[in-house]
Amino acid sequence: MQQISQPTASSIRFVSGLARPLDEHEAPHERAAEVRHELSRLLQSQHFSKAQRMSKLIKFLIEAELAGSRLDEYSVGIGAFGRDPRSYSPGKDPIVRVQMGRLRDRLTAYYAQTGAAGTLRFSVPLGRYRPLITRVISEAGPRPPAMLLSVAPLAYGGGDAAMSDFVSGLNDELSFSLFSLLAHALVPNRVALSGAMAEKLGSVTHALEGSVRASGGLTRVSLRLVDFRTGCLAWSEQFDHDRQCDIQAQATLAQTICFSLQRHLAHR
Repeated sequence: MQQISQPTASSIRFVSGLARPLDEHEAPHERAAEVRHELSRLLQSQHFSKAQRMSKLIKFLIEAELAGSRLDEYSVGIGAFGRDPRSYSPGKDPIVRVQMGRLRDRLTAYYAQTGAAGTLRFSVPLGRYRPLITRVISEAGPRPPAMLLSVAPLAYGGGDAAMSDFVSGLNDELSFSLFSLLAHALVPNRVALSGAMAEKLGSVTHALEGSVRASGGLTRVSLRLVDFRTGCLAWSEQFDHDRQCDIQAQATLAQTICFSLQRHLAHR
């Protein structure tokens, strides 16, 4: 059985860069109380309140970190997902790896929206199971404007009616997924007339635009994120998909695009 130690000053790690450690003279239980307060806010948010598996996972990871426990895939599988220690094999059951990837995406979305105002951040680096707990530093001086994104409908110039309908549905799914990710950072596309107009209006900072091509059994979506403030491309990527033209394919492709964009925005 894994030993659970009492909270110590070093069991809560605060990384450098955009974060700093708590006051070293602060008692460990006070640090733990602040962490649990942020955890409670996160669990009550729209990103986690109805996601029972994600909520159980992040709660397990944070409580284990507060307790100073060592975590690996096996211990997470048993502690967070109730796997039977007599038969559980991480090599045969990928639940931890799959759910950790989903947790990282959900945390990124949470701190891009609801959790942006908080002073603490939770994250789990790729390839690791021990969470990072960081404190946000309020930097002095002017800050860059918040991102306001205008999304242009994906363009399709082919004559295939079925593919034209697919692209129309994909635009709807992408709009929905982007709103779930960015919410009030989206603005009506009609505002994004040009970089100069956007600067004059003082609103739109970025525009997402792209096109769809189809050939044989392959559909390719090409996307570009334009930064109006610099006049440069901030991000560009292509997404390939087979030509299965149904709602599930539209939703899956839209989510894949949003996850990729989300990863880019998380490292801006």
